[in-house]
Amino acid sequence: MNKLQGKKILLLEDSADNARLLEIFLKMEGAQMDWYESAEDVLSKVDDLEGYDVVLSDITLPGMNGLEFCQKAKGWKVFSETPFIAMSGHGNEDSISEKAGFNLHLTKPVEPNDLVEQICKLTR
Repeated sequence: MNKLQGKKILLLEDSADNARLLEIFLKMEGAQMDWYESAEDVLSKVDDLEGYDVVLSDITLPGMNGLEFCQKAKGWKVFSETPFIAMSGHGNEDSISEKAGFNLHLTKPVEPNDLVEQICKLTR
């Protein structure tokens, strides 16, 4: 069963290996995913972005970090109602992520089935 059928996901992740693994799993679940390696990459395309059901963002990124990106992006019309999920190797950043505007914080390595369930909950 494709639990994420029709869902459009923006992934902000600087690790190509992590991004590929997430892409494979999320596409197997029926999602469409666009991957960006840096917040600056997303900023350069902001006029072309639309229709995302959820944003998955690493916290530790080169240049603008995921916290700064979330704070900025939540102010854009395209993301004003979009849930944001933080992903980090540090499990103690939940409150920091929440203050930045993230709806949820997951600790890496992210368990794929848990990620799918959380995306489903946030995008009902």
